[in-house]
Amino acid sequence: MPVIDLNKEYLKRLLQGLPPNKLNWEEIRRSVPMMGASYEREDEESISFEFFPNRPDLYSAEGVARAYRSFVTSEPFSPDIYRLVDKSGVRVVVEKNVLSVRPYIGGVLVEGVQIDEDSLLSLMNLQEKLHLTLGRGRKKMAIGVHDFAPIQPPFRYLAVKPDEIEFLPLQGSREMTLREILMEHEKGVEYAHTLEGFSLYPIIIDKKNNVLSFPPIINGELTRVTEETTDIFVDCTGTSLRAVEEALKIITAQLIDLGGKAKSVEIVYPSPPPPGATEKIVSPPFQWEEMKVPVADAKTLLGVEKEDGFEEALRRMGYTVKVEEGELIVKIPPMRVDILHPVDIYEDLAIGFGYDNFSGVLPHTPSIGEGRGVMHLINLLREAMIGLGYQEVKTLTMVDRGDVEFLEENNEIGVEVINPLSEEHSALRPSLHPSLLGFLKLNRHRELPQRIFEIGEVVKEGVNHWELGGMVVQKGIGFTDVKSTVEHIMRVLSIETKVERVDKKIYIRGRAATLLSKDNVILGDMGEVHPEILHRYEISYPTVSFRLDVERIFEMWRE
Repeated sequence: MPVIDLNKEYLKRLLQGLPPNKLNWEEIRRSVPMMGASYEREDEESISFEFFPNRPDLYSAEGVARAYRSFVTSEPFSPDIYRLVDKSGVRVVVEKNVLSVRPYIGGVLVEGVQIDEDSLLSLMNLQEKLHLTLGRGRKKMAIGVHDFAPIQPPFRYLAVKPDEIEFLPLQGSREMTLREILMEHEKGVEYAHTLEGFSLYPIIIDKKNNVLSFPPIINGELTRVTEETTDIFVDCTGTSLRAVEEALKIITAQLIDLGGKAKSVEIVYPSPPPPGATEKIVSPPFQWEEMKVPVADAKTLLGVEKEDGFEEALRRMGYTVKVEEGELIVKIPPMRVDILHPVDIYEDLAIGFGYDNFSGVLPHTPSIGEGRGVMHLINLLREAMIGLGYQEVKTLTMVDRGDVEFLEENNEIGVEVINPLSEEHSALRPSLHPSLLGFLKLNRHRELPQRIFEIGEVVKEGVNHWELGGMVVQKGIGFTDVKSTVEHIMRVLSIETKVERVDKKIYIRGRAATLLSKDNVILGDMGEVHPEILHRYEISYPTVSFRLDVERIFEMWRE
């Protein structure tokens, strides 16, 4: 979870006008964690909080000040302030050749922004936090912030050859081609991997062919934002339209907090437009959404008998709200990109109400807790794996639907998530393979060998199952090594097994086996991971993998 460092002097300046009992560090240390964070550290100049990943609107001093002010005063955000005041007249024309590289773009023009050293640093920090989280290291989404004065719309978003265009990048000493930027510039070297495999690179230029940005790498020096900047144009490009729109909403809210007036930008896509888009889009979609929540459901889920205080609790969280015919009619601010379902409103209702205001209730039936039987086996398996030199990892049950489809075997399809928060969380995993491969991809630069395992839940045909999965990345590793690991585990459990050859998409043909009990019950599989799979996950060394059905093994172990 991202840790946000807040300059104390700047934060107090943003909170001017609050009563003295709310504008002190003791109250801030107490209240900010109640909004969805944990207090980290503090010194004379700054205070730091770790915010939950579902609240990217709090990744800046302005966002924290906005939410804190509402939380301690019960005054909701104002729809008259957080809105688009007009059309900007700015048009961004998307050319067809960029769709296969980085298809989505959005923009906003914010006029009259009041920038100083502290707010400029805060804006840059928010960019980087959003790049890291929503943007998945800029690959999924990246933001460009520009001084609007020296450029002229309409803008063009297109793809060009690596040596076709030269411009002076931010913090550059000379004009460079796109290829030179990727090879020589600090940011180019750091993010070159985001464009790996493409022969054309995305670029944004203005009416006079001035370069605004080389996304997702770096902006041009021409549009550098300084303390003299008043009008700011923001571009946001990516491979996910949703991520682009969410980032724009959050940046727009921050610039409004800095005194700006936001105006929409017209995005013109070629025909046919990329999936999810239309040929003309008004960007950003900065509207207040309405959601109706039954009061009865809220009372049931929160375990309270009366709805007293519900309206105030939601106002503390920034919503405007009224009650009509047994429903809470909630207006959701545009920067609250985490609100997808009524359950999100119930959660904020509990936060606004105050968890410390809920009273405990003793259960009607007294009982003594006892561990599930399968947990005894899981603990034994964990000890065995650690004894073999494996490191335990814990990954999310939700994975990318595309990864599931790529690794699909024998109709082991994950449960698809409707309206997912991100593509990375669009399915429930049918095996541990996507999770473990994703972990190795993120750690591919670490020292070898890498020996990891996980004991976690997977979902098959809509039912949860426990599975043990392990992978080893190591030079010279092969099938014999993984087979000996699995056989050792079975010996520890005193279960007789045998292996038979099997063909699975994830494994190299002829170097994989299925694990069977003496009665021919399938207990798992093992093998050398196929090079096509390794290439997808950017793993450069031989890898072996195994997975075991913990619950089937538990039945035999219990006998």
